[in-house]
Order: sequence, then structure tokens, then C-alpha cells
Amino acid sequence: MGENEVEYLSNSKGNRTIYWIFIGIGIIGTLSGIGFLWKRKNDEEEERKNELERKEEEEKEIQLQILKRNELIKQQERDAKNLIKFNEFLRDQYGENESESKDSNTDVESDYPFDKRDTRDSIEYTIDNQGNITIKGGTIYKLIEKLTDEHGKGVVITGGFLLTYRSFTTPLELLQLLIKRYHTPVESNQDYRKHIRLRVWHVLKYWIENFFFDFEEEKQLLDQLVSFVNEEMVKDMGKTGVALSTLLEKKMTGKVDGKQVLLSNPPPPLLPSTTGKISLLDIHPQEIARQMTLIEYKLFEQIQPKECLDQSWNKDGNRRAPNIVALINRFNLTSRWITCEIVSEVDNSRRAQLITHFIAISNECRKLQNFNSMMGILSGLMGGPVSRLKNTWSNVPPEIVKMFEEEYSNLFSKNFKLMRDAVKQSNPPCLPYFGTYLADLTFIEDGNSNTIANGKLINFEKRLMISKVISELRIYQQRRFALCEVPSIRDFIEDSLQGKNVKFLTEDECHQQSLAREPRMKS
Repeated sequence: MGENEVEYLSNSKGNRTIYWIFIGIGIIGTLSGIGFLWKRKNDEEEERKNELERKEEEEKEIQLQILKRNELIKQQERDAKNLIKFNEFLRDQYGENESESKDSNTDVESDYPFDKRDTRDSIEYTIDNQGNITIKGGTIYKLIEKLTDEHGKGVVITGGFLLTYRSFTTPLELLQLLIKRYHTPVESNQDYRKHIRLRVWHVLKYWIENFFFDFEEEKQLLDQLVSFVNEEMVKDMGKTGVALSTLLEKKMTGKVDGKQVLLSNPPPPLLPSTTGKISLLDIHPQEIARQMTLIEYKLFEQIQPKECLDQSWNKDGNRRAPNIVALINRFNLTSRWITCEIVSEVDNSRRAQLITHFIAISNECRKLQNFNSMMGILSGLMGGPVSRLKNTWSNVPPEIVKMFEEEYSNLFSKNFKLMRDAVKQSNPPCLPYFGTYLADLTFIEDGNSNTIANGKLINFEKRLMISKVISELRIYQQRRFALCEVPSIRDFIEDSLQGKNVKFLTEDECHQQSLAREPRMKS
């Protein structure tokens, strides 16, 4: 092959290489252009999607604002109608539609202190958002009058009245006022007299059925009630009076039990396998929870409405609120027992076993719906001396620690919201955490005065708020737990709470023992 041919072939190969390079560059450029266009298209599509979502969110926000505005308008309309209704009610009650002064008394003067025209010096009313009109405050005579209203309207306040009356009168004075109310003026017509007597009968029946302990505690009160019912109501009201007399007789002879019967058979107790002296870890957590439930429920069911009034547990509590004080003391002793039991144990592994055991007991209490004992145990576990024992907690099974943190860590926060929700979702039998009731009662007492209108009127609105708290408490006092008492385990718990099984330490001693078990890390 000649020199020129070689050069030609060489140039041809070079030209082909350059050609394919240009072709490659073109393809790359084309692909880049397509990629750019595709990305741009995707970006535009994403932007359109985002814009559509923004518009949808804006539309939702606009609709929400419209709904809120419409609801506000409706509420304003309801408020306006309620105000008109309330003002008309007040004008009618106070006689302001008539020509006489609003404070005048149009009734014939007599020694009968009831059925006088409502005045602003004798009674005040209030209205809620639903348009319900209730009594805000009144004199004792006005409250008795409305309690025994001839049209039967007094039924709505009977429970609230009898739950809280001891905060503004005495049982004997209340009975005497009801008897006075029963004795209507001679000039009263027969229908009116019949209605009033029937209303007094209803109030006494409710009192005897639901709060007979008032009469059991005061012989003079019971004697006067028996005399009035048997000598006057039986004579005046025939069979109706006899029915009340029969109920009273049954209550006096103990033939009427206010507690419900047990609706299920108790489960068989879980007895320790040890025959000799038992230790805490020998007793099944479920059985400890059962025995704690039986013991504490006996205290809880004995709490009377009067103990919940005027923060009695803080004012000569052993006399005025003995059952509440006993329940509070037991809660504190439970917490102290758990703390002392754990920090007194020298062995790290055994301390972890004790913590695991107490967590299991608290969990069994929760299953039983014994929230009061559960919170007492948790108070000890979450207290500083125990919660700081990091090395000890590291020996507790991880799944137990995880459950403990997830289930119990937030129970004491946000005014016990989670605890309150758990109780609301529970049907009797249930032992609620009593601390929530004490917190609510204290809040009401501290935030509301006992009287209004410069001390002229009893603040009945406050009493109704208190009665709602007491009423909820009483729901759980009506159904006992179907559990068997095990004396040996019961006695072990009682001995533990008295510091007989483990030495009880002061708060400072518990902290020092905790430091002895696990000293602070040097910084």
C-alpha cells in the first residue's frame, strides 16, 4: 500500500472518530435537552399540584372561618333569645311587669315564711348557654320554697340540696323548716295544700332513702322525724303517709341495704406456696392488688357527703372528715412503704425485683379499676429516692420499663387528665383516684364565696358545683368488688403500712439511703 493510501485511510479513520464524537455529543445534548424539558415539565406539574393544594387549603380555611362565623352568629342569637327569656322570667318572678315596686311584697303578711313574692333580696337566678334557668342564690326560706315548689319544679335541685345543705344549715333546722313548709296557712286552698304536702313528702322520702345516716347520727333528729311522719303525715295523707312510715321503719330496723348485691362470683384467691412466714415477693401481684382494693374500698364507701364540704379534711379532719383523712393517710403510707422497701434493700438485683414486683401490682390495680391504690404505688416508684436509682432500673426487664414509661409517666400531669379519662371510661365497681375529687372540691371552695349579694343570699350555684363532684363520687360507692378476703395477705399489707415488715424512714432518711445505694456520679 502506498504512502498516500495510508494517509487517506488514516484521515478517514480520524474523520469517522470525529463524526461519532459529534454524534455522541449531539445525542448527549439531545438527552440533556429532553431531561431538562422533562424536569421542567415535572417542576411545572409539581408547582401546579402545590398551587392546587394551596388553593384547597385556602378554601378549607375560608369554609372553616365561615362555619365559625355562622356558629358565632347562632350563639349570639341564642344568647339574645336566652337573655330575653331570662329578663321575662325575672320580670315575672320579681313582679316587675306590674305597677308595684320590684322589691314590694304583694302577699298577705303572715307567720308562714314561704310563698312570698321573689325579690332581689331573697333570691337570684342565672341562665346557662342552653337557656336553662337555675337558682344562683337565695335565703334559706326561698331555697326550701323552691325545693318544695307546688308545681314539682323543685325536683331538679333535691339531690344537690341534700348533698350540700350542711354547709349552710343543720339537719335539725332543715327538718323543722320542712315541717313548717308542710303546715300551709289555714286559708290555703285544698289543692295547694295537697301539692305542698306531697312535695315535702317527696323530699323526706329522698332524704331517708339516700342519706339516712343523717338520722342515725342524731337521735333528736330521728325522734322528731318519726313523730312527724307517724302522727301527722299518716293521718293527713293516708296510704301515702303510711308508705313513708313503712320506709322509715325498714331503715330503722336495718331491713333496707343501700348497697347493690355482688353481680359475679369472686375469683379464687392466689395463695402463696410458702407455708412459713411470707415475704413480699412470695405473694402474687394480682392477689396483693385484690387485698389492697378490698381494704381501701371499705374506707372509700364510708365517706359521707358532709366530709366533702368546706374542705373539712383540712379543718379538724379527724372529727369532721375521718374517712377522707383515713384514705389520704393510707395513700401516703402506701407511697412511703414502696419507697422504704426499695431503698432499704442492699442488693441491686433484689431492688430491681422489688421495683418489677411493685410495677406488676400497680398494673393489676389498674386492671381491677382500683386507681387510688395504683396512684399510691406509682407515687412511691416515681419519687426522687427510687426514680434516681439508674443502675437498679437498668436491671428491670426492658419491656417492663417501656410499659411503665408509656402507661404511667403522664398520669400526674395536666390536672390528672389521663387519670380522669380512665375513670370516666370505667363502670362500677371502681375505686377512683380520690386526689382528683379533693383537687376539684378545693378549686370550687377557693374560687367561690359561700354567700352572694353582700352576704344576704346563700350561694347555691356554688353548692350545685360541689354536688356534681360528690354525685360522681357516690356513683362508685354503690357497687362493691367481688373479691375474697385473704387474712394472711391482708395482715401482711397492714403490717407493711405500719412499718413492721420494713423499717419506715423519714423523707430525708429515704434520700440518704438512696444515695448510699447509688452515690451521685462525680462531675
